[in-house]
Amino acid sequence: MVEHGMDRRRVERAGEEQEEYIVLRDSVLRDRRLSPSDKLIYSMVLSFNGGNRSCYATDEYLARRFGISDRSVRRSISRLEALGLIRRHVTPEGVRHLIAASPVRHDHEP
Repeated sequence: MVEHGMDRRRVERAGEEQEEYIVLRDSVLRDRRLSPSDKLIYSMVLSFNGGNRSCYATDEYLARRFGISDRSVRRSISRLEALGLIRRHVTPEGVRHLIAASPVRHDHEP
């Protein structure tokens, strides 16, 4: 099921571990305002917590997951926030919570 731009699915094969994958909505994939890192991070925010569009993942976790620097993660989060695709919430304990907005359809194709 695809919800809010992407979903997270498990592929089960006999005798093998379950492998997870994410699906990214085509309109987000083709959005020329977003870098490849932006698209990956947006997808992960959407996929965490059963697709409820929020996550508590740290910059370090996202950087390791995608093989990019912490700085690239911070830039992507800032860009996604500026475009209104995510918003940040910091708990009283200082834990950052990223919340994804539903992607808005734009014509950003060549």
